[in-house]
Amino acid sequence: MNVSREILTTKQVCAMTNRSVSTINRWWKERRFPKPLQYQGRSYGWDSDKVKAWFESQFDAK
Repeated sequence: MNVSREILTTKQVCAMTNRSVSTINRWWKERRFPKPLQYQGRSYGWDSDKVKAWFESQFDAK
């Protein structure tokens, strides 16, 4: 099985969206942003495809 999935760190997501960590965390708790994936115990990251789709949808909504 070949799984090829890019996981973005919180720092990368913040840079991509130009938003702070607290804003990103608040958005996903409010279900306004994709939920992060938990991996390697306590680490979190975001599926790059879901973040990109969310980002594009923000422009479509306006």
